[in-house]
Amino acid sequence: MKSIGNWADVVHSLDDLRHAKILGSQVSNKEVFIQVSLDAPGTENRGGVGIADLSDFIFQMQEFSNLNVLGLMAVAPIGQSPELAFERLRKVAGEYPQFSAISAGMSGDFEAAISQGATHLRIGSQILGLR
Repeated sequence: MKSIGNWADVVHSLDDLRHAKILGSQVSNKEVFIQVSLDAPGTENRGGVGIADLSDFIFQMQEFSNLNVLGLMAVAPIGQSPELAFERLRKVAGEYPQFSAISAGMSGDFEAAISQGATHLRIGSQILGLR
């Protein structure tokens, strides 16, 4: 977590309060996105805070005043249409008007993310190639 705090301008995948505490102790100020899980129960989990737990997680994040939450981030679940996944993220994000940004979409589905209001994209393999 320390190295992430040193080199990343924005952390897009914060979904654990233990990680927030570590990151918050290592930086004076950092912009972050809270990762939301769009996975259905019992399916492969791609990470994130469950939607049912999101309000509580956001409340607890207030403890870390040097972590500026820009908005919500999600990865489209495997086997689900990215358009439908990102539409769901947009609707969830709409419940939190204090956040101004949505991080969604990677190299393979960024068009769907943009169509659903993504303000930030993670397109590393388009730039760096497959790893």
